[in-house]
Amino acid sequence: MTKTEVIIYSKRAFPQEMLDELEKLSEISRTEALERALYYLLVELPKKNRNLWVKIRYEIELTEFMKSKIFAQTKVFAWTLKPDDFKALEAIYNLPSVRLLGDIAEIKEGDTTREEEKKVAKMESSKDVKNVFYRVVRGRNVKPYCIIWDGNYLEKDHAREICEERLRRRVLVRDVAPCIIAAVPDMPYRCLRTVYCIEPKTNASKKPDIVEAFNEWLNNEERAWMTALHYMAGLLNSKLINAIYYAFFYMSQISSREGNFRFRSQFLEPLPIIVPNSRDEFEKCCKIAEECMKLSTISKRIHELLTRVNEFPEPYMRDLPSRDRGLLRDHVEIRRSSKAFRTSSIELQETVDGGIALTSGRDLIICKGRMQAEIVKNILMRKFRGKKAEWNELLRVEIPVDEMVSQRIHEKYKKDSDELKALISSYESIQAHIDNLINDLFRTPRIDQEYYLRYLGERRKFP
Repeated sequence: MTKTEVIIYSKRAFPQEMLDELEKLSEISRTEALERALYYLLVELPKKNRNLWVKIRYEIELTEFMKSKIFAQTKVFAWTLKPDDFKALEAIYNLPSVRLLGDIAEIKEGDTTREEEKKVAKMESSKDVKNVFYRVVRGRNVKPYCIIWDGNYLEKDHAREICEERLRRRVLVRDVAPCIIAAVPDMPYRCLRTVYCIEPKTNASKKPDIVEAFNEWLNNEERAWMTALHYMAGLLNSKLINAIYYAFFYMSQISSREGNFRFRSQFLEPLPIIVPNSRDEFEKCCKIAEECMKLSTISKRIHELLTRVNEFPEPYMRDLPSRDRGLLRDHVEIRRSSKAFRTSSIELQETVDGGIALTSGRDLIICKGRMQAEIVKNILMRKFRGKKAEWNELLRVEIPVDEMVSQRIHEKYKKDSDELKALISSYESIQAHIDNLINDLFRTPRIDQEYYLRYLGERRKFP
């Protein structure tokens, strides 16, 4: 199906150790061996000797179907597609209900102009933004199935007016990520250009085809909208659609950030979407949407907990009443012999009288117990990031006043950590169920999904 010819203009192009490596890789996968060889020739070799160079030529044979449906718009071919998978993918696209994402939806790079982006500001307080401001999100705010807003806003007086209903009725996709990450907004967000906005296209009746397909069975337009959007987000987050994306476009657009891809609109448009036209397909699509709605709630809570747990102990300190917080100088014993405390080499040691001290060189910060000492250590390491801390600044750092308060902080931290672990387990279980439902919807295509997903390096969507 695919022919590839490599012409090397130097006998010295491959050293013997590289030839040995390629021979071993060929026994596992010829595609991986070719990928390694090309990487060496195009990246590693020019760095070693600019006089050595290669010329690479591809000869690709595609069926008329693949030419017209997949590559007509993108004009890009990724040779990571295994020849055995051509028929499986062709079978997917030949399903009667399959439409291309670009046919049923418009994909735009954000909805703000460059001038509007310059006026985006960060909100420090929790004041109401509904009537005066637009909440603004960027790529990193798009999480799997949910949006985590971080306080960016745009005054409505400085922005073009966009109907709030339209801002809600779309799917948002992060532009740079290790895999496609899609979410349905829970409120009307404006998007910077690091977010792709997928809006269902309207037909002659001014209603989107995919929404009408759901409304035919639900007979409730608002519910049809929500079902259609969550179903689309579920497809984009699924293993199958990600595997198809990597099969086609893995080598076409790789972000400069290691392990990430840039999900451009022209590469999202050819992805297959089933628009239900039978009762059986409708019920399967609704089940997918229902599971995705569950993940929307779970994912939001996961990321709320991740922020607290990953920033321990600051969020827990902020929760304390003022009587349980105090300056370091007032609630520990200080023994210093230098002008600054080195936070890069803090160790916990037991003192002769049974106390716990933070030591750095000959400097000591003696706490009232191990829990307090561990929290103080975390606070200092996060605040000063391994740098030297002048004593006058160090002594003004807020810490828990005693061991009992520190114990309460640790208990809350452990409770959050346990909840987070349980939620991630639940998330993974539901996502696996969604993947199975989608495989069933597409009639269990025999595409080697795991082969393409290995290019992710099995990276989790949650850090």
